[in-house]
Amino acid sequence: MIGTVVKTVLVLALAAVPASDQPHLQVRVFPRISMAGPMGCSTVILTAEIKGVEDEKWYCPKITWEMPDSTIASEESDCQPYETREDYPRIWRRRVCAPAHPYGEPWSVWVRIEKNGKTLGRQEIRFWVK
Repeated sequence: MIGTVVKTVLVLALAAVPASDQPHLQVRVFPRISMAGPMGCSTVILTAEIKGVEDEKWYCPKITWEMPDSTIASEESDCQPYETREDYPRIWRRRVCAPAHPYGEPWSVWVRIEKNGKTLGRQEIRFWVK
């Protein structure tokens, strides 16, 4: 009876652990809240990163940044075949000069990572410029 309870607790505990070793997209912004400077905007750094173990499916993807003003910026890397790779990009940064939002709301940027026309991950990041 006790062995069954221990096994059940162990299975439940393992099921609750996130699969953090699986590749996934993580997006960050710095600073999250800022003041517009004398130029009427604040410089914000957006970072997209592939976290988790290396996976051929996530190797050398296309990164698309969907900005608040509806502009879209994409970037792709020119990578060697997966089997002969030495190092490849897993972090992308974008510098944005964002003005204060006219209604005091946060700005929203969507970041999409894709390969061969298939979206592997998409995440929204918000920041405030006052």
